[in-house]
Amino acid sequence: MKNIEVHGVEIVSAYSNTEILKIISVKPKTQLTEVLYELITHTKHGCSTSYFVSSCFVLNPQDNVMRLRRMGLDVDCNLLKLKNKYGRPIKYGVYKITDVSKAVELYKKLTDA
Repeated sequence: MKNIEVHGVEIVSAYSNTEILKIISVKPKTQLTEVLYELITHTKHGCSTSYFVSSCFVLNPQDNVMRLRRMGLDVDCNLLKLKNKYGRPIKYGVYKITDVSKAVELYKKLTDA
């Protein structure tokens, strides 16, 4: 394991920076690989459900996260509390992967990179 920087974020991975960039340069072809790609490239801050919907047009990201977990990938969900525009308290989840090497390996397998 080594500390490397991918898209300006320092992560710990068994892959080198060049290897990760080469693997994730393969364009995602399904919503599942799109979610995984976004989680790999946003390891520092994670991705919220609203991010997946508004930026990636993935309409049910929770299902894709569940599928990734069933494939053996550890995906943490941090619940954030805030108030909506009507002043009511709400919670939303921000998803983050815990093992970048495992995520990259799964992405490689799913995209045949």
